[in-house]
Amino acid sequence: MPPEVIIASSTSALLRSAIVADCRDRRRVIVAHPFNPPHLVPLVEIVGGDEAVVARAAAFYRSLDRRPVILQR
Repeated sequence: MPPEVIIASSTSALLRSAIVADCRDRRRVIVAHPFNPPHLVPLVEIVGGDEAVVARAAAFYRSLDRRPVILQR
C-alpha cells in the first residue's frame, strides 16, 4: 500500500500490538471496531499509535455519520 494509506482492522479479538508486530510502518495501522449493531449504534472505537493517523481516521468515520471513540490504550 502507498505510505499515506491508513490500514484499518475491525478486529475485536486481537490486540493492535499483535497485528502490527511484523509491520514496517506501525503508525498507519489502526483498529476501527464498530459498536453492535452498527446500523443502530453509530459509534466506532479507534485504537492507533499515531495521533495524526487516528485524527484522519476519525474524520473519515465522521464523514460517514459515525461517532469515533478514540481509545488511548
